[in-house]
Amino acid sequence: MKGWGQTLLGGVLLGGFALLLFSFPQESAEAARKGVRLCLDLIIPSLFPFFVLSSLVISTGLAGWLSQPLEKPMSLLFGVGRQGASLLVLGAVGGYPVGARTLAQMIARGDVSHQEARGLCLFCNNCGPAFFIGVVGGELFGSREVGFLLWGTHLLAALIVGLFCRSP
Repeated sequence: MKGWGQTLLGGVLLGGFALLLFSFPQESAEAARKGVRLCLDLIIPSLFPFFVLSSLVISTGLAGWLSQPLEKPMSLLFGVGRQGASLLVLGAVGGYPVGARTLAQMIARGDVSHQEARGLCLFCNNCGPAFFIGVVGGELFGSREVGFLLWGTHLLAALIVGLFCRSP
């Protein structure tokens, strides 16, 4: 249970943020509209194809077949089975919701154990290229090259986490 000081600090911070929202209602409403518009116009349409594709790859068994050649490297490097290879690829290409959803499907089908899923969750649930290249690079920074750089850095960090948190 939290101490009263931590609870009080949290309450004061939330009250301060609420006060700022009410002090600038037009700016707050416009920022909310822009955020919702960005999600509806760019983020959701860029993720939807990956949701469909990953569901088809998992439900048809194609993931297991495609990941057979990567079984040994995945086992040696990360301590996970071949299903981890397909999950790593789908998570890297599809992004956060696709990696998490695919892992949940694999657990439900019995393709991975709960222990293996804990390890896979650390490095197979990544931000996808559509978000980094399109939204962050293209929309926020005005440079797709920045998006590619950020996506590559993100994937490298995930692989390093996978190496350090290797299952025994």
